[in-house]
Amino acid sequence: MVTKGKLLVGFVSSNQDSNRLFSKVLKRGDVFVFPIGMIHYQMNVGRTRAVAFAGFGSQNPVYVNGKFCKDPRRVTANDFYTSGLNVPGNTSTGPGAKITAVDVERMPGLNTLGVGMARIDFAPGGLVPPHTHPRASEIFLVMKGKLFVGFVSSNEYNYTLFTKVLYPGDVFVFPKGLPQFHANVGKTNTVVIAAAGSQNPGRIIIGDAVFGSKPLIDPKVLAKAFALDLDKVKYLQAVFS
Repeated sequence: MVTKGKLLVGFVSSNQDSNRLFSKVLKRGDVFVFPIGMIHYQMNVGRTRAVAFAGFGSQNPVYVNGKFCKDPRRVTANDFYTSGLNVPGNTSTGPGAKITAVDVERMPGLNTLGVGMARIDFAPGGLVPPHTHPRASEIFLVMKGKLFVGFVSSNEYNYTLFTKVLYPGDVFVFPKGLPQFHANVGKTNTVVIAAAGSQNPGRIIIGDAVFGSKPLIDPKVLAKAFALDLDKVKYLQAVFS
């Protein structure tokens, strides 16, 4: 809640929701909510000092990670089944990695169960860009190849980088909500089986969310936040959008 001044605020939705930007200019008495795990910002756009009170908490919504539960009378065995994880993903486009996810979208029976998994294929040199999962921790098992992985801790722990090179049979865990990345540093394809602590963990690719939101974040906000020249920000927005 803004108690004094004028604030420009906003948050960017996840990749599944096309990285949409939701923004608003707030004045005294106005209230704005930032959903859990979403990239967000606040900037004083007035000519005087701005003051706001923030509250953190949780609530008990009708949705469970955005999905209604199916009528139990209509549930079949197929709701708890899927196939195809034996098929390699197409890594010929984008950054050279393909995620074949088993989440609540693909397997309705996962709803409310708090688990999910995926097969991830990497071409040589392929990677999954820095991203976060706002609703789940994630654990990797390398089946084939050589994978460089890492995550960055929160500001309370000085943004410490934790990295490891993984080989077949190695396991690595990524804590919930922290920026992470994975890159194939071998000369052959790499295959990973990943498990997540949510049926709908979400995925926010940081570059897409910050520089490619829809609509774009005001470049003046990003220039100040990242200590960049305004033209460089506009260039990055052109690249990511």
